[in-house]
Amino acid sequence: MTSPDPFEHVDVAYVFGALDAAEVAQFETHLATCDDCTARVAEARSLTALLSDVSEAEIVAAVPDTLLPGLLRRAGAERRRQRWITTGLAAVVAACLVTIAIMAFPSSPSRHVDRTVALAAVVTSPVKASAQLTETESGTQIKLHCTYTGRDGHEPGALYWLVVVDKHGVPTKLSNWRLGPGEDQVFEATTALPVNQIDSIEITYASHPILSAKL
Repeated sequence: MTSPDPFEHVDVAYVFGALDAAEVAQFETHLATCDDCTARVAEARSLTALLSDVSEAEIVAAVPDTLLPGLLRRAGAERRRQRWITTGLAAVVAACLVTIAIMAFPSSPSRHVDRTVALAAVVTSPVKASAQLTETESGTQIKLHCTYTGRDGHEPGALYWLVVVDKHGVPTKLSNWRLGPGEDQVFEATTALPVNQIDSIEITYASHPILSAKL
């Protein structure tokens, strides 16, 4: 029998910054070998992007009076049992709130793309990428188009990270994904930094920048 994944419910806590440094390092090591957890992290990041356009007051107003107390009671019971399961229930609460927010506020006005940049090679690699940066009320949305252009280079299904560097030189990892020869991906990630506070964006492989664009 296959053992259950001990990190199965850690994705939301990771995305929302609820893990300490040691837990982050342990989970990121696990991400390098687990496609399921990597996919759940990407899904959790997409949920935060959806919520970024909805105010706290709007979400609270849209939640039925009978929904949240029940979820909180369940979370309290699970918290007494096990911390990781509590994290999983937090994901349930977040998913319910996102669903309610989408139902109450089904669309938001399109935004103007502030910058479109091509990432230049820092070292030789088979990856090419470009990015569209759109400023939002809560920061910046980055739409990344990434392509594996060669047959040789990094191992198939290699793990890559999208990183933003602020004006003080502080890097922040936003999202990760896997890419193999001949593959092409388009995805979105968000940062709390406004466009004018981003110094550069990078794609890293094995913790080293391989592509970069200075804004």
